[in-house]
Amino acid sequence: MTYLEIIEALHQKYAALEPEALHKEVSDPNDVLSRWAIEYLLQSTDKSLAAMLEAALERQYSANPNEQFLYRWRSALFSKISNMKTTAGY
Repeated sequence: MTYLEIIEALHQKYAALEPEALHKEVSDPNDVLSRWAIEYLLQSTDKSLAAMLEAALERQYSANPNEQFLYRWRSALFSKISNMKTTAGY
């Protein structure tokens, strides 16, 4: 699943909810993408999928290669490309 597919899934899950319901949504504190999606939908006047995908491309995130983020209870650990090359023997 790609980053934009995750954002699309979050849009499908949250976009139709009223602000009161969005405020009640509890997400794992480590689930940065769900928290971002909820905040985006609470603050944005354009809640369309296209606008949310565009905002997702503009959002800033940590460049820490050891940082983990959770989405739907799956953890993904990203490593620097140089680490992958070292491991592969390049």
